[in-house]
Amino acid sequence: MINKIFKTLEDFDLTSSKSAILFSKSTRDIKNLNVWKDKLSGVIYIKDHYVGDKQYQNSEYLKWDPRPSPLVSLEEENNFLRRFNDMKQFFFAKKVCDFGCGSGRILQAIKNTSYAAVGIEMQKKHKQSLKNLGIQCFDKFQPEHVDFFDIVCLFHVLEHLPDPMKILCEIYSHLKTGGKIIVEVPHARELLLSDYAFCEEYKKFTLWSQHLILHTRHSLSLFLKKAGFKVDLVKGVQRYPLSNHLHWLVKGKPGGHETELSVMESTVFNYEYESALNKIDATDTILAIATKT
Repeated sequence: MINKIFKTLEDFDLTSSKSAILFSKSTRDIKNLNVWKDKLSGVIYIKDHYVGDKQYQNSEYLKWDPRPSPLVSLEEENNFLRRFNDMKQFFFAKKVCDFGCGSGRILQAIKNTSYAAVGIEMQKKHKQSLKNLGIQCFDKFQPEHVDFFDIVCLFHVLEHLPDPMKILCEIYSHLKTGGKIIVEVPHARELLLSDYAFCEEYKKFTLWSQHLILHTRHSLSLFLKKAGFKVDLVKGVQRYPLSNHLHWLVKGKPGGHETELSVMESTVFNYEYESALNKIDATDTILAIATKT
């Protein structure tokens, strides 16, 4: 599949050969792979590269993830709990599709309270595991899914897609009128990549050949609008707490949220930190909700 990120950004006036600057000459897994940043829109992207479907189907892309891989990592558990608690009102008694569902934690949690809980997933091991649990999981939408779903969610999936507009348009056609898409993506303006607290070690760590685009609020909104959606909400979400940021800035390494630094934090503290980062548009993640009209 051809990487159409640059062409799409160019078509949407989010980058050009004149406004693009070289942000990095490498990613954490490929030494000679250029990463670009548009000096006007702020979008960060990779062009003319895609790892290939087989890497995802066989889970090979995960070998480049430097984080430890226990059965369930702290990050995975925290993200699942946040998403489920924040979004459960969208899932209850609805026909839900988790696009790029991975191990399917959300689907497992909602299968008894939703009218349908369906996964779209390329990784063979996850597809089979979910089927063993009685959860439908496919590698692409099925003909019977046209105008079928009330909700389609993509949690940190869109940035992996070489032709994201094609997928967004497919999702539009598989939602009912009034149905919603929920999208969560990495943020190009996050604190450790910004002028506020730029960290070179973090930049080297976070740039990854599988992340073909890091969005801004504006670019994510525009992608959804171009696919036909009405954007209801775009907001910043902070996945990692202050302890992680401090660890990066002092030690140049991840994992501060798993050290003794984390004991200073609380639910209220983390909420206030997220709110502070939202004021300067520097959260590590963006969440968008949009409607098919």
